[in-house]
This record gives sequence, C-alpha cells and structure tokens, in this order.
Amino acid sequence: MTKPRIAETTFTETTLHEANDGLLRAVLNTNAVICLTGGLLLLLAGGLLAPWISPVASGPFGLSTAILLHLAGLDVTAFALLCWWTARRRPLSRPLALLAIAMEVLWVAGSAALLFAYPESLTSLGFWAVAVTALLAADFALLQGFGLWQLYQGRAAIALRHEGRDLHIHAASLVDAPPEVVWRVMADQEGYADVADNIGKVQVLEGSGLGMIRQCSDTAGRSWRERCTFWEEGHAFTFVVDTEAADYPYPLEYLQGRWSMTPVGDLVSVEMDFIVRPKPGPMNGLFFRMLLGMLLPVCDRLLANWATHMQGETETAWMRSDLRKPGLRKTA
Repeated sequence: MTKPRIAETTFTETTLHEANDGLLRAVLNTNAVICLTGGLLLLLAGGLLAPWISPVASGPFGLSTAILLHLAGLDVTAFALLCWWTARRRPLSRPLALLAIAMEVLWVAGSAALLFAYPESLTSLGFWAVAVTALLAADFALLQGFGLWQLYQGRAAIALRHEGRDLHIHAASLVDAPPEVVWRVMADQEGYADVADNIGKVQVLEGSGLGMIRQCSDTAGRSWRERCTFWEEGHAFTFVVDTEAADYPYPLEYLQGRWSMTPVGDLVSVEMDFIVRPKPGPMNGLFFRMLLGMLLPVCDRLLANWATHMQGETETAWMRSDLRKPGLRKTA
C-alpha cells in the first residue's frame, strides 16, 4: 500500500522565503571578483599579452590575437557583472544562477575544443593559461550547482543559525485554524508520517507525553528511536533522537526536534526547531550539507501538508456543528 498523501495548500503567507543561500552567494561573489580582474586585464592589456598567448598573427574571421583577447575580456567582464548582479538579488534568481552555470559550462567546452583541436594556435604559456582558466570555470560551475541545489526557497519562514558545531534550524508558518485543532493534529504522533515526506511510519512504543518513546522509520525502512524530553499540553513538545544506537542510519552526533504552536491573532503560528550536530569528519560534513539541502524543502512541504490537514479538520468540525443546529436535519 502506498503512503497516503495530503494535498498541498496555499499558506496564509504568500511571501517567498529563502534560506541556506550563503554558499551560492559566496561563490557568485568570488567568481565575479576573479572574472572582473581577468576581464579587465584582457581588455586593457590584450595587445601586450597576445604574443605570449599565441604565435599565430590572426585567428578566426581574420581577427588578430589581440582583438580576440579584447573580445574575450569583454565577455568575461560581462559575465562578472552577471555574477555580481545575481549574488545581490533578494531572493536569488534561479534562472540567472542557472544561466551563470550554463555560461561556465560553455566556456569549459570552448576551451577544451581549443586545446584539443587547435593546440598549434597557442604557445606553451597560452596552453596552460587556457587550461587553468577552464579548470577554474569547471570548479565554479560545480560549486554554483551545489549551492543552487541546496538553496531553499519556499513558503515557510526558515532560518539557520550556527553555534559551534551545532546547527539550529527554525521553520514557521501561519495556519488559519483554531488552536485546539492545530494542537490535536500536531500531537498525533502516528499521523506525523502522513505529512512528512521523509517519514514512512511513526509508532509510539511506550508512554504518552513527557517520557514517551516513539520509533520513526524513513521511506527506505531504516528506523530509529526518539524520547520526549519536554511536553506542555496545548503548546509544545520536544523529542531527542537516540543517535548513539548501533543501527542509527545517519552520520549525526545529536539531533533534537521541538514542535510548537502559538496563537497570533485569528491565526496560529506552527513552528519547528531542530538542533543538529554532525559527527566529526570531512565526509560526514559533506554528507550533512547534502542532507540539509534535502531537509529544508521537506520542512516546507511538511508545514504545507499540516496546514492543509488542519484547515480540513476545521472545515469538517464546522460542518458537523452546523448540521447539529435545530432545523438543519438531513432529509431523504
């Protein structure tokens, strides 16, 4: 039987929120500085550099090497401005970031064609200059691609904060539902699997409220246990994952999750707070960054699914109460 799905709904807030954008902005800014420096160098000193780059007096379309270097400098300078402009957009433009990556890939492809098809058109210094710049372009394309992949843009307000080795994640959204309905849906432990994309099953093994032990399984069937360390009826609860278990499937040293709700006027703020500490080691750190890139969209969809479920429960409760009013009996 397939996992039940809850249709997504529109959040009360329609603002597009952004998080985890630091890497992409940093790479774009660094790329802009390097390309602007190289582009201006080619524009201003292309004539002086020409004999050092190519022994050929003229290249394609009869253009001199100096003119070709000037044109390359113009192209690189324009690309630097594109990176600079993209890095300063709030929120970041995915199409512009993809355009920057595509231009890097084209530069690498063009450089490879020049190196392998026309090596005689370059001096030894020119050959290495083209090869090194192509390698840098490939590195930047990969870093920008990874930064774009882990970029979060969604309807839930998500914020990241580092404290030493710990990463604090805060996700929140406003829901148009009564507090009692919101709490009933949030406190339904087994129902958590119906709204979280990464969870296949939740089973309460022991107790209720403070001290409760639940077992969670991901969609691949890997399981772990969590203990409730805080419970405030009608407001919040906290679970700490047993990451020291021999069969714990993720490279995390510590993981704590807190789920809470707070009335805000006629709405309710539904919030999730996580404290995550990856295990030491460069590979664990890399895996954690990849895991984080998948986790933030999961949080966004979870809150959206919860909002749908809570609002649906509210409509159902309203209809039932309306049918109980005198004079509104169901007729055959």
